Amino acid sequence: MKYFISLIIITFYLIIHSTTSFTHEGATGIIKERMDKFQESKSIMRLINKSFANKDFTIIENGASKLQKWGLDMNNFFPEGSNKKPSEAREEIWLEPDLFKLAIENFTKASANLLK
Repeated sequence: MKYFISLIIITFYLIIHSTTSFTHEGATGIIKERMDKFQESKSIMRLINKSFANKDFTIIENGASKLQKWGLDMNNFFPEGSNKKPSEAREEIWLEPDLFKLAIENFTKASANLLK
């Protein structure tokens, strides 16, 4: 179980720090939606981590389910042309889409493993 927790945290950290901005100022459309989704995911991860200490498996399961759903839909939030300011999504997402898809798959699998 600790392996899966570590995997999801590391994967999420890499995705979040390579694809979002700390500010939503001026963001609209898909860029704002993407930033909002990452902010929500960050909050869910904090809640999951806190819930492990409390052994609140209902919150962990609900959070993992939301993260898994986000992972399945995440790629749709990175259409071509959505890497313009105010987005701070890394250019590599569009230059190396296979690696980005692999990171998303790992995130989704790790989320699903929390449900087992």
